[in-house]
Amino acid sequence: MDLKDVSTMENVCMAKEMLSQMKDSARLQETNNLVSDPEVNRDIDAPTFNNANSEAVLKAKTLCTQRLSAFEDLTQAMQAARNTIQGVVRALEASSYHVQGAIKDVEEEKLRVIRARGLAKLSDDVLELIFLAAMNDDNTSKMAFHLSSVCRRFRSIVLSTPRMWSRILSTSSEHEIDVCLKYSGSAGLHLNLQRTFIDMEVRPVARDHRKRWESVSIWVDRDCCPICDPFADAGLDALPRLRSVILQNTQYCAIGAPTLNKLVQSLRTSARNVCYLKLYVSSPFRLSLPSSLTCLELGMCSPRTSTPGSMQDFIAMLRSAPLLEDVKLDMSNLERFECYTPPRPEERFATFPCVEKLALSFSAEYEMISVPDTLYFPNVKDLTLTVIEKDMDTDSDYNRYYEDDYGGPSEPEIDDIDPGLDLAYALFQESKEYPNLTSLSLRFYFANEYKRKPTCFLEEGLIVHFAERCPLLQHLFLDCTMPINYLRLPSLNHITLFDCTLKSVGWLLDYAEGSKEDETWSSFGILQVLGCKFADKDGSWDDLISSYGSKLELFPISARRHAWF
Repeated sequence: MDLKDVSTMENVCMAKEMLSQMKDSARLQETNNLVSDPEVNRDIDAPTFNNANSEAVLKAKTLCTQRLSAFEDLTQAMQAARNTIQGVVRALEASSYHVQGAIKDVEEEKLRVIRARGLAKLSDDVLELIFLAAMNDDNTSKMAFHLSSVCRRFRSIVLSTPRMWSRILSTSSEHEIDVCLKYSGSAGLHLNLQRTFIDMEVRPVARDHRKRWESVSIWVDRDCCPICDPFADAGLDALPRLRSVILQNTQYCAIGAPTLNKLVQSLRTSARNVCYLKLYVSSPFRLSLPSSLTCLELGMCSPRTSTPGSMQDFIAMLRSAPLLEDVKLDMSNLERFECYTPPRPEERFATFPCVEKLALSFSAEYEMISVPDTLYFPNVKDLTLTVIEKDMDTDSDYNRYYEDDYGGPSEPEIDDIDPGLDLAYALFQESKEYPNLTSLSLRFYFANEYKRKPTCFLEEGLIVHFAERCPLLQHLFLDCTMPINYLRLPSLNHITLFDCTLKSVGWLLDYAEGSKEDETWSSFGILQVLGCKFADKDGSWDDLISSYGSKLELFPISARRHAWF
């Protein structure tokens, strides 16, 4: 109890004592007797009031004065008591506020005790796994510093877990890097180099532990950035634990072929176990990838010259890594690739049988069709195809405009739908089969086309045509800016519609009805409708809800996302 609460209790006691004194006071008793005394009242004879000088009138005046004085004294005493009581009430209200705060503090302390008891039940091994999971999205060891300052138990667990100290950010202080190297023990190191040249001169301590490197991420801010420095002069198998190399660059800072070839040569010598490579390059190029690669994320941009991308060099690059299983190719910034000339007529396609997961991204350019037409991944299980409308560069010397034949203003000649869909059809042409494909994601982004031609719907038989090449197809993901009037679908287990514009849900109702008639409804999992909307304002989801029931996940919220990787 604080001083305010003590003062409140004193005021309450004082007010109680004052009221008790007033109740038992002699003045109050005298006033009551004076007002109610029958002997006094009996001496007053009303008829004698006609004579102002009579004894009865004088006696009545005296009696009234006495009574009035008594009432005034009593009124003042009551007013004083009232003020005191009001002060007590205010003090009680203030005390109640403090009591409520104390109750809240007790409840919070109770929750902390409960949480502490819950943590006490968790073993150190479980807490270690939780801490490591919390670091998955962090490329530094700052989480380790924060957790080690919570309590002695957390500190003991963190200090005894080398993996929590294995992520080193080059812009960290010398002290932080020294601490990370000390407590990481023999665990593999994950380096994030923000400024390559400066980092490797100011942070030579990292080079002393190169045998422990497991992953290196380098921010590339210019083509001449010395990205080979971390791997130069490393010697044969100097980086035996290195598995991942990420070059954080964009199309505006694409790495040229000479630099990349030097990098790859260094990796071939010093890091013969590297299996993951991510980078953005300029085209055309002649590049030989590390033969140990199993995962490749490659972005390409148009060359500064007018020379088209070389299909022969591109195929040779992919074949230089025969173990590739996961491939992501972003060619949305390329405008054209030269046609492929097979070494023998019977070898029409460039086949990559080891690839099981594939993501391709194109710009809707007719002259890019040689890529999906030539490449063939027969054993792919998960395929993502993204087609994006051409980027209209207002600063370019060539603007795609046509003049109106009737003298009207010129309009942008976009028309990306046909070449965009042709790229998809080339990937699923009749000569190609995908017997292991179970998951297909299609992303068609033609926002400007939709503005110009809002009644140009996605082709009704598109999905069925693709499914004919994929007998095991189970999961379909569709993200499309083109409105959907009607789509025919094969038998599926999982359908996801993301940010689509629907003319109606009739085709989805027909699919559900057909599945029930074919007795395949029991094997159908779920229909996800995420961020979709109707082309007409009077569209309703009610029929869809009643038809699919618990097999429907409906979130009709528009939230377009443009992210390729």
